[in-house]
Amino acid sequence: SLIVDKLLDDDFIQEKVGPGYNDLVSIKSYENVEQVGPQGQSVFIHRFPVTFKPNAQLSRKVYFSNYFFWLGEAREMGLWPVLGKIGEQFATGKWGLVTNKTEMKILGEAAAQDQVEIRVWVNGNHEKANSVLDLTFDYRKVLHDRTYERLAWCEQQVTWVKILDHGIVEAEAYPEYYWNFVKTMLPKYDAPNAPDPIPEPLAFLLNPEGDIEQYRASAKPVIEPLLFERIIETSLDNSNTVGNIYFANYYAWQGQVRDLYFYMIIPEYFRGVGEKGELLCLQTQVQHLREAMPFDTIVVSMALKQLTTYSVTFHFEYFRQEVDGSRTKLAFGEQQNVWVLRDEKGKPVPSAFPKPVIEKFESAIRG
Repeated sequence: SLIVDKLLDDDFIQEKVGPGYNDLVSIKSYENVEQVGPQGQSVFIHRFPVTFKPNAQLSRKVYFSNYFFWLGEAREMGLWPVLGKIGEQFATGKWGLVTNKTEMKILGEAAAQDQVEIRVWVNGNHEKANSVLDLTFDYRKVLHDRTYERLAWCEQQVTWVKILDHGIVEAEAYPEYYWNFVKTMLPKYDAPNAPDPIPEPLAFLLNPEGDIEQYRASAKPVIEPLLFERIIETSLDNSNTVGNIYFANYYAWQGQVRDLYFYMIIPEYFRGVGEKGELLCLQTQVQHLREAMPFDTIVVSMALKQLTTYSVTFHFEYFRQEVDGSRTKLAFGEQQNVWVLRDEKGKPVPSAFPKPVIEKFESAIRG
């Protein structure tokens, strides 16, 4: 930590490296642990630069699904003292750590060369068998003056499991070495698990002025109208050490289904850099019911749950397509998006949806 602080000190780098020191700072990644959690717990801090690949938003900002792949990296780096033992145990194919649910609010924007800092901490441990952890992830952009803007806030629940058969698991108590590590990360006292008050540039888009509800699906088991379905073929590329389908894929599939639906309606809007408007994901979540495995055929459906002047909330369901033609439900989730244009400074401004999109929504609602 002291070495990192020294390397990030501008005067020190200016003296030792010279005028090009900013290039060194921009590629510097580091990890650190501090006692700064909202309940007094240890917080693992992972900082890294944004490169080109994540900037798949039309406006060349970070695309929302990347936050979940980054989450996985930070979560596992935070386990570094015991990661080797965990890896050996998982490699037997008999044990695993699975994701129950993840909820995220996206509150800022990042682009190439920005510094992202992810703060990770344990905010709860429960079940009698000591098998379920609640985790929090605070994503921040580090500004040039070393202050912060919040990019996202995420809460996730994971379970230590014993693998009984292909895709079949049950909760199991932590092994002793893992529990000894977890105990060092638990909250020290009761307090709200709340974010520090730092700027959140996109927070105003969650409830923009003048946003009027146009449609809300009725409260029943099936959310209607169904807008679109897409078949996803999986492989080992979608898996990890545990052997199941990695949780972050579910958010990538949300994006694929959502984007293709809009592309089929307004393809011309996807041929620039968002100057005609674009969708920004503001909130998204997935609740997992059972495991998907490599080479499963997944059907992802997207239904319209709520429509307002500027925003739309989609309901997603994930099914495994069985060989007999039936479907097994794997997970469900939601995603809130806002349609924006950008002002002369690049700030997103909520805007009405393009007419063809509104007509498509209205047609589906009538149907």
